[in-house]
Amino acid sequence: MKDQTTKNKCLLLNSDYSPIRILSWKQAIIIDFKYKENNNSPIEILAYHENNFIHGVGQKVFFIPSIIRIKRYFNLYNKKINFSRKNLFIRDNFSCQYCGKGFPNNQLTYDHVVPKSRYKPDLKDSTNWTNIVTSCRHCNARKGDKTPQEAGMRLLTKPYIPNYENKYLSWHTELHTIYMDDPSYEVWKPFIKKPI
Repeated sequence: MKDQTTKNKCLLLNSDYSPIRILSWKQAIIIDFKYKENNNSPIEILAYHENNFIHGVGQKVFFIPSIIRIKRYFNLYNKKINFSRKNLFIRDNFSCQYCGKGFPNNQLTYDHVVPKSRYKPDLKDSTNWTNIVTSCRHCNARKGDKTPQEAGMRLLTKPYIPNYENKYLSWHTELHTIYMDDPSYEVWKPFIKKPI
């Protein structure tokens, strides 16, 4: 039988069983191999991809972990969210804040509500959570170097500094790359609060 080295991923859980991130199968195998024989292991393997494995020395078979839980709790929510294009699009649900339409990541841009050239007291400070919104290219070009009022455009949501929540965690944004209708990921569903 051939090694089943595949695209299979592993869900890493916090000690309270909440998702932290998604690991590659290689990372999961390394963690499993490193801690399997350790009685004081900081991790616990909860499930394996039963039909996916690699061969080791002497025909030993290593199944690929599907879910790993760390035993020590990490507080992921007590931290600041970095301002970035990716986090901005996540905050605004990948939707233009002028026309309300959703777009793929590569068709979005961002807009300074108060134009950068007119931001006081310092132009460099104009790019921040409370002055930037997600915009489609059409609306951004239409607004130009004006305020929404001057351009006759309505801002659908006032820009704000977001609080940390699941949608900013890497596992949440990675879910779209995984085929959750694949039966091998059925075991993940109880740990993922938001419906897939």
